[in-house]
Amino acid sequence: MDYTIESISIKGINLTFADNLLLSPEFDINISYANPNKNMGFYYYEIDSHISISYSTAVLCSSGNVLPTFYQPKNNVTVLETVSRCSGVKVTPTIRDSLLRDQRKSKIRLSIDMSIPIRSDTEAVETTASSILKVYCDVKVDKLALDSKIVSEKCILINKPWASTNYQNKGLEVSDNKLARASY
Repeated sequence: MDYTIESISIKGINLTFADNLLLSPEFDINISYANPNKNMGFYYYEIDSHISISYSTAVLCSSGNVLPTFYQPKNNVTVLETVSRCSGVKVTPTIRDSLLRDQRKSKIRLSIDMSIPIRSDTEAVETTASSILKVYCDVKVDKLALDSKIVSEKCILINKPWASTNYQNKGLEVSDNKLARASY
């Protein structure tokens, strides 16, 4: 399974005023779900899904039940949009200044952490077990705007529950984004 952030559109982050430390960001993200498996399809579920978008140590938006419900057949690539909206997000002056500095350089590094409930579908065996995939993405964008462009992107699938002997794996509990902070 491979995941890619195809595009990201950002609104609600206005950093032009020095005293503006309260944000109401919205992230429209197109995610490519690639299933190269020739033997297994996957059911993805919105309920209990979660996405979090961070900059450095600041969580800019964190939303539950926003990733789409769909069935992905074997050997398939599907691109779907998700929208994450938050309000009243307070950032520190240090984070605000850092965001402005990175925006002037056209390289703003965002971490996108996703928890995705799935269930496998094989023709040979009927399964009812489900698991939570953990996907971490590092995305650099040129600006915090509707027309932002991705400068670089890398996603990592942290757990592979179908490779486990215990398919009831509930995923890894990772309290911070250290794995997503790998440099490219």
